[in-house]
Amino acid sequence: MPDEWLRLTGHTPLALRGATADFRRIVLEDVLAELDLAARYVTDLPPEAADYRQASLLCLLPALETNLIAARLADKSLTPEHRYKISRMTLGQCMLDARRLMHDDAAILAHSRRMMHVIAAARA
Repeated sequence: MPDEWLRLTGHTPLALRGATADFRRIVLEDVLAELDLAARYVTDLPPEAADYRQASLLCLLPALETNLIAARLADKSLTPEHRYKISRMTLGQCMLDARRLMHDDAAILAHSRRMMHVIAAARA
């Protein structure tokens, strides 16, 4: 975790003492901003670099799914019970989606933004 975040919380996340709602909001805002940058990174890759685009999507898509789980289980954030892992089925769907999306910039951005909206809504 960034030092800035740890200072905000008096280092309690390191002891897994939970996270305040304000801290979770700060983290979520930062995560969503980084995921948006990652989606734009993928679309900035040239279309002829299909393998790189697909590999990048295979990082982005599971990250989106993992953050959705984390958002839905926010009350367990930074406690000993916090365990966020996508299923094999979800990972398999990410693999299919990466293959389907890799050539379509608009579809990549639409999928990413839709997932980020769902993640933000899960936390509300």
